[in-house]
Amino acid sequence: MLNRIYQIGLIGFFIFEWYLMYQAKQAEYDVNYGFAIYAFLLSLIVLAILLVAWFFKRDVIKSNMLITVVYLTTSSPLSIFLFIEFYGRFIGQYFKL
Repeated sequence: MLNRIYQIGLIGFFIFEWYLMYQAKQAEYDVNYGFAIYAFLLSLIVLAILLVAWFFKRDVIKSNMLITVVYLTTSSPLSIFLFIEFYGRFIGQYFKL
């Protein structure tokens, strides 16, 4: 049961973080940076939760290693930061001003 909650949670956070980044493309100035900062902070919080879970529920993370590695590769704070930094190259347009 805890494995399923963990999997659904990581998938949900992945979708929500990248939804925020997509919404940043269409939002007005200042709001788009708010979406980007929110996605970055959310990824930091999830990373902190994963680090705490590593010490207390290591067996759950080890049994779901593939989804954990995919999540950390695609939605880590570094990935979100690099996406924000090179937003124009990924999306084809820059944040609206």
